[in-house]
Amino acid sequence: MRAERKPFNPMLGETFEWSDGERGWRFVAEKVSHRPLWLAAHAEGQAGWRLSLQQSVRSKFWGKSIEFHPLGLT
Repeated sequence: MRAERKPFNPMLGETFEWSDGERGWRFVAEKVSHRPLWLAAHAEGQAGWRLSLQQSVRSKFWGKSIEFHPLGLT
């Protein structure tokens, strides 16, 4: 399985789309920028809910540990 070897790393502008006809769910995501890394996604369901996000992460390596600070809107 791919997830065991390497995480999914999309190319710039590559769009991922998934829909489930039985549940009425739809999800679209795209890599907007490579440096700095920005991802955008939108999901919606037949029950009327919606989720939109624009995310990036700032990281700092401290030698023995690492800090992640999420940036963006959800």
